[in-house]
Amino acid sequence: MNPFNIDILILNKDILKTIGQVTNLAIIESTTKNFTRDGLFSTEIFGLVGSPERSTTFGYIDLKYPILHPLVYQHITTLKSFYKDIMLGKKYAKWDNKLKDLVPSDSEDGETGYEFMLTHIHKIDLKDNGSDERSFKIKMVKKYTDEKMMIKDWVVMPAGLRDYYVEEDGTPKEDEINDLYRKLLATVNTLNNIKVTKETISTLDPIRIKIQNIILEIYEYIKVMLDGKSKFIQGKWSKRAITYGTRNVITSVPTVITDLDSNDVAGFNDTVIGLYQYIAAISPEFKYRLDITFINRLFDRESNVATLVDKKSLTTVNVEIDPTKRDEWTSEEGILNLISKFGQESNRSLPIVVDGYYLLLIYDNGKKIVPIFNTETDMEDLDKKYIRPITYAELYYISIYEIKNKYPAYLTRYPVVDIGGIYPTKLYVKTTINSRTIKCILNGVETEMVEYPILKESYYNALSPNPSKLGRLVGDYDGDTVSLNILLADESIAEIDNYINSKAFYITPNGELAHSVDIDPLNLVLKHLTKD
Repeated sequence: MNPFNIDILILNKDILKTIGQVTNLAIIESTTKNFTRDGLFSTEIFGLVGSPERSTTFGYIDLKYPILHPLVYQHITTLKSFYKDIMLGKKYAKWDNKLKDLVPSDSEDGETGYEFMLTHIHKIDLKDNGSDERSFKIKMVKKYTDEKMMIKDWVVMPAGLRDYYVEEDGTPKEDEINDLYRKLLATVNTLNNIKVTKETISTLDPIRIKIQNIILEIYEYIKVMLDGKSKFIQGKWSKRAITYGTRNVITSVPTVITDLDSNDVAGFNDTVIGLYQYIAAISPEFKYRLDITFINRLFDRESNVATLVDKKSLTTVNVEIDPTKRDEWTSEEGILNLISKFGQESNRSLPIVVDGYYLLLIYDNGKKIVPIFNTETDMEDLDKKYIRPITYAELYYISIYEIKNKYPAYLTRYPVVDIGGIYPTKLYVKTTINSRTIKCILNGVETEMVEYPILKESYYNALSPNPSKLGRLVGDYDGDTVSLNILLADESIAEIDNYINSKAFYITPNGELAHSVDIDPLNLVLKHLTKD
């Protein structure tokens, strides 16, 4: 009995009869203004917008010629990197009957390329070293490199899970995976009307390996969504943890308050949170804010060209960068990786370098900062001695400053033992332990920014509830931890605002005050400061 058996999805003729083929790169038909009938958002293939079918109906793209399943391709290339170099046309090989394997050769005596590798891979005697992982890979490679088990069609995710829509301001929005589907479709379409034989199919090697790599990108994108940092399945459906939250030790507020009316003071209903914890908790909004504030002005969406700063001359230049470096700043997975790197405090005050160039310069005289997007036009009247590369902490804080007070959260200490064990709170974002208030000039607009980081200071990495909330949290400063879950929906924000402005938030059902500074840490301090 095999209670749980998973096989690789191979689209056979019976499956293909039930789903529609995507062939068109266009999104909207020019005549009807409807989704293209055979496109990625087709209502004929995927169902009407808003219908249940649109989130469950798949499509497919005809790849024209068979390739390896991406998981099998990964296994082959990890079993021996030499095989990958052969498929990429970087190294030559010849068949060794004694070893039953491909061995290094040269251009005169050997062959190379994707098709050459496919004609030999199923015959190779892959050596098992006793490792369960290697044994599994070998079994999979032997099974799925047979011609019948290779893939000739690639499934397209239901349109409802990646749909195209237009926001109120007219900006079109869609999931990033659609760009990968379009890249695949555009590459496949170059094979239309091309006829080859077994003898000439190797001429298509560059296109087929490109298709193989695009499908690998799609596979990795979906894999990250299902089991990566965002964990669409494991992180949202299969466990109780809540996405867009943080868990930290309770600490006292590290700020000396001299003026309660100052803008750089956390209020009665605020919880102080570190910059890293905040951007990680609001990662979808952070990605958007980073993009509209900086990234869309520095990176070309249609190419690998970016406007960066030469490290020697400190002048802005348009350069073509490595695609992986571009993706690091423009893709969802890349931004998540940047957030993860920001979790290491040693990275936060570093100048940002992209493929050997500074990302951006900034003018900072201690009281005023000015991000410099173009050294020819943005440096007028600025003293050059105050100009330096921007750091991660500054870039991120400037990006989210406009919305740093927007999102409320629920703070919880487990187990919840009192009525105040879980409560809604506003958030106060703190960067470094000691910070500064500066004037920031961005896009010609001057904004006073509090809590701007001091780069040589230590960063704030904890959570500080208002002392009046500690009593009902049954918490103190001896290592107790709390969870904080951010609320991003407009309806949730409005609901929390209404609740915090109501009597019910401050008065318990039995008529007592819900919040009090009569707590053990404060009483202990007072006891040592007074005779009694």
